[in-house]
Amino acid sequence: MSNDYYDRHAQEFFDSTIAIDMEGLHQPFLELLPIKGYILDAGCGSGRDARRFLDLGYRVEAFDASAELVSLATKLLRQTVRQALFSELRETEIYDGVWACASLLHLEGNELDVALTRLRIALKPGGILFASFKEGVGTIEKDDREFYLQTNDSLRATLARVNGFMVIQSWQTKDLRPGRSECWINVLAKRVD
Repeated sequence: MSNDYYDRHAQEFFDSTIAIDMEGLHQPFLELLPIKGYILDAGCGSGRDARRFLDLGYRVEAFDASAELVSLATKLLRQTVRQALFSELRETEIYDGVWACASLLHLEGNELDVALTRLRIALKPGGILFASFKEGVGTIEKDDREFYLQTNDSLRATLARVNGFMVIQSWQTKDLRPGRSECWINVLAKRVD
């Protein structure tokens, strides 16, 4: 199970992701939010993105499924990070934006639909979702983790199936970590009612 992997390798994961410059992905997301809006970093990992949003003056909440990553992110953010699964979200219409960077990719089929539905409900009407997935078809297994791949078409189909999201933009990027050649599919979508 992927949470076990992240608990066992939390410091290694933190160290390998904390310094990645994500400005090119942050910018299109933040441009769609109100100034100093309220962001949920959903599956925050190291807390890198939540830290940047806080530094820019946004209000931020964060959660992750891994207890060890929650501990590291809490120290980094100097605020409480919740340990939670996507399926446990119960907030309704409070966030201007949800940032789900490389955090939904361990969910398949119905689990992904439930997570996206919970995130949509947590967004204010008109709120913005950012999500990213490894690009491809099917699944890959690496280091006791399963990754459910997406293409531009499959991701758009998933968001249409969940209902209540309008895709604003989707685009491909290369992995920003040194030595990685993977491609990612990124999407910005608006909650519509």
